[in-house]
Amino acid sequence: MALIKCKECGKDISGSAAACPQCGAAVPKAVGPNEEQCPHCMSIVQKNAITCQGCGARKGYVSGGNVYGSMLPVFLRIALVIVIGGLFIYPFRHWGGGALSSLGFLIAVVVAIEVIRRLYSLIRGKQWVR
Repeated sequence: MALIKCKECGKDISGSAAACPQCGAAVPKAVGPNEEQCPHCMSIVQKNAITCQGCGARKGYVSGGNVYGSMLPVFLRIALVIVIGGLFIYPFRHWGGGALSSLGFLIAVVVAIEVIRRLYSLIRGKQWVR
């Protein structure tokens, strides 16, 4: 097998080695067209797999510390945040001459931040999480 450079320490190592003998970093393996490599343990898994058999990492949309296999739960959480936020904002919209009060504005900002955070998880796509 050919010698390759370790991605962590830069030493020459065998391409057939499972890990670098110098620093212990896992060696990337060649993957097929319907496969991918788990970034945590470098095991080869199918592209549509949701769990790595090597280390138990899960692949999905990460939102609020949870991992979801599909987009639906993330969309439902976004809708829930908007509805609940709207229910809290609505009573405060008449205070101060029709403009949102400072408390209503604060609630609106918190809702906006939460919606943006959850949308960002959808934009990033599925991630491997251990």
